[in-house]
Amino acid sequence: MAAAAVLQGRDADGLVIASRFHPCPVVLTLLKFVSPSRPFVIYCQYKEPLIECYTKLREQGGVVSLRLSETWLRHYQVLLNRTHPKLLMSGGGGYLLSGTTVAMDAAKPLGPQKADEPAPKRPKLEETQG
Repeated sequence: MAAAAVLQGRDADGLVIASRFHPCPVVLTLLKFVSPSRPFVIYCQYKEPLIECYTKLREQGGVVSLRLSETWLRHYQVLLNRTHPKLLMSGGGGYLLSGTTVAMDAAKPLGPQKADEPAPKRPKLEETQG
């Protein structure tokens, strides 16, 4: 935990994680060292671990503008008087989860935020025929 001791007194300007392992424990541990209003991005070859991270970050709070996107690049072959995509390409390049940290309000409880229930509707008045 020497690394945690080094980070304890400092606020990071951003966070970039690229790991072959499940990124969620690393993200949840390191995100508390990132200053408010700073970006973070997590790369993973597979979508499922990032979906889990997305869900946990939403439940935990302290982040906004979460976005899960695919990194995909198509190479084109450019020849005289013709251009077309290369036929032999890899299937995909992986996925990115990005967002921005925000300061948490100490008065609000942590955990999933539930929306207030709407007021019940008033019953309709029946029209009387006269």
